[in-house]
Amino acid sequence: MKKLSDHHVKKHIASMAAEIIIGEGVSDYLYAKKKAAKYLNYNSYQILPSNNEIDEAIRDYQATFPSNNVADFIFYQDIAIKIMSELEPFNPLITGTLKEGRVTNNQKILINLFTDNFKEIEYFLLSNNYQFKTKDPKRLDNFLIKYILFYENIETELTVFDILEPRHKDKNKSMIKGRGIKVDEFIKVESTSIVL
Repeated sequence: MKKLSDHHVKKHIASMAAEIIIGEGVSDYLYAKKKAAKYLNYNSYQILPSNNEIDEAIRDYQATFPSNNVADFIFYQDIAIKIMSELEPFNPLITGTLKEGRVTNNQKILINLFTDNFKEIEYFLLSNNYQFKTKDPKRLDNFLIKYILFYENIETELTVFDILEPRHKDKNKSMIKGRGIKVDEFIKVESTSIVL
């Protein structure tokens, strides 16, 4: 039996990871890639697809199975903008499908935050009566902690990154780059839904 090329293996893993991200509402790309690779019996993590390849697979999946409409996107966008405005001191960036004007089944609001002291974020959440739980990282993606909360009954995941992480010293801007978009950019995003 002919062995698949690394390119085809990556594409296969990316497609399965996209299904996991959309179907399970997962936001951690590395987790989704590893779960997909394991499910598909690919044992080498050296051939995992890039995040860009995952994004492309998600777009392909959603083009095949459209699940959103303009009203849904606007609903989530309004709530995300409120949250980001409240969290402004912590450099919030919207990420996931919302930043591209798309919503999925089981949509969550995914926001990345950047600070040198995550306890300040926790104090802010407590002081403003947010009900939340924490999700400790496995140190897979350089983040400190995740907070899961419900804002206006919408599940919201706040992933907190250490802006002073030694590997990113003197590269804070590049660390933030690519991890989402700011609220002023997100306000301009329009739904990419296809209206049939």
